[in-house]
Amino acid sequence: MDDRDVTGDPGDQEPGVDEEGLTRRRFVTASGVAVGAVIVWASPFPFADAAIGQVIRANTGNDPTGPTGPTGASGTTGSTGSTGPTASTGPTAVTGTTGTTGTTGTSELTYGEVSAGLGRIKDVHIKAGSLAFTQDIREAGTAHWWVFLRVPRDHGHVTVRLGTAHHTIVTAGEHRITVSFSEKGRREARRHPHAELSIDTNFVDELGRRFAVAHHVHR
Repeated sequence: MDDRDVTGDPGDQEPGVDEEGLTRRRFVTASGVAVGAVIVWASPFPFADAAIGQVIRANTGNDPTGPTGPTGASGTTGSTGSTGPTASTGPTAVTGTTGTTGTTGTSELTYGEVSAGLGRIKDVHIKAGSLAFTQDIREAGTAHWWVFLRVPRDHGHVTVRLGTAHHTIVTAGEHRITVSFSEKGRREARRHPHAELSIDTNFVDELGRRFAVAHHVHR
């Protein structure tokens, strides 16, 4: 088909028929999608004299994702940071001295044996201002003594304290004990020269055992 076949208003012309039996108008209004290919138009008008288009073959079939591009070069690894200096160790504390070990309380005597020795009082001497005696203390410990005057009354007696003493016993054995009277004790002893005296002993040994013994002295 040459230029002479297309004259006048293009709208009045009969549509041409190509060898495949399709008119150019029908071809233009068709879907434009070719199976297995994509049509790219190279001219602003579909049927210009220039080439109609180029066909790009789809190598990936129905996969909507395009081919993956080449992997880029890996970046260089950064340098490792330097290690900081080690802190110095502080001075070692001085160890304190060990305290002295206390004595371990041990006794081969029974409670009854110690109590019996405390009750064994002899060689009692009474003076105007004191009272002295010998007592059998069979183990170490601490001892307290009280001397009382037992003043008789119509229905019993009244107890008056004459004096006190305190000693720490280091060695076991017989100990000479002297109890001094207070000023009031001296007066009461003079007022009641025949009243009975009582020596009360309170003793605590190294085991923590407590003993209480009373010994009566007749004048």
